[in-house]
Amino acid sequence: MRKFILTEDDKNYILGLYNSKVILSEGGLSKFFGGTVDDIIRNYGDDAARTLDDVFAKIYSKSSNIVSKAEGTFIVSASGAEVPITTIQSVIKLVGEGKVQANEVLKYLPRNLADGTEFRSVLQQAMEKKGVQKAAQASVISLKPNPSWIYKWFSTDKSKMIGNLFEKIKKLENIPFNPKNVKIINSDVLDSIEGGMLKQRPSLEIQVAETGDNFLIYSSTGTGAPELKQAGDWQLLAGWMPDLKDSKEIQWYLKDEATTQLTKGLNNWATELDKFIKKYGVDALGK
Repeated sequence: MRKFILTEDDKNYILGLYNSKVILSEGGLSKFFGGTVDDIIRNYGDDAARTLDDVFAKIYSKSSNIVSKAEGTFIVSASGAEVPITTIQSVIKLVGEGKVQANEVLKYLPRNLADGTEFRSVLQQAMEKKGVQKAAQASVISLKPNPSWIYKWFSTDKSKMIGNLFEKIKKLENIPFNPKNVKIINSDVLDSIEGGMLKQRPSLEIQVAETGDNFLIYSSTGTGAPELKQAGDWQLLAGWMPDLKDSKEIQWYLKDEATTQLTKGLNNWATELDKFIKKYGVDALGK
């Protein structure tokens, strides 16, 4: 008898198909998301996916919960409001991918369906389960060792570090940006865990000749505040914080909306620094 050898990818694909069938009902997530349901299971985990499957099965079990129009299909709330299915699909997808937080979007969804079925709280429950799962995953994520130079920028005092950054950058407000006067002292691609997800960001320690001050800058992933910045923006950074008091792993980048605005016109020197690096690259600094 001829033997077939399965690769690991083949095995995972087959198991994925099997798990989807075990987890999902006929009229729940699979009907709501169609062919993209495997991504939902992967992003949320089995327990959260079952919770989502239950609520969407209830949506389709009562015709009063759904209305179809020329412009698409809508879910009907207990108050009579109609929410496009595409909106709910987007919310679940974005939260699952870690691009938005649940509390930022859940308030826009119905509390109850037209037949009285709880909706918002069930979604919240699923998203909280997803959060627990991601946190557990984060505990086993392997981070590469931090380079030694970052530890002088390590602190648990966020306000002090951000205050220091603003004191130094203020000195450069009326000084024209000159890339020849910016020296790269240290550089690396640094790992951090945020929202249970591993993120890697190119980071530099630079020294500015005009004031003699050192600054940290990093290349943003664009996911933290997409309305303020985009992937590839070079932002000023106050430092790093460990997740736990005695941890030696980078977990949090010391930044906020104000530090982001520094390279968006709040500080002319910092804004020109960002523009220069995006146009010419970091290797052009100091030349």
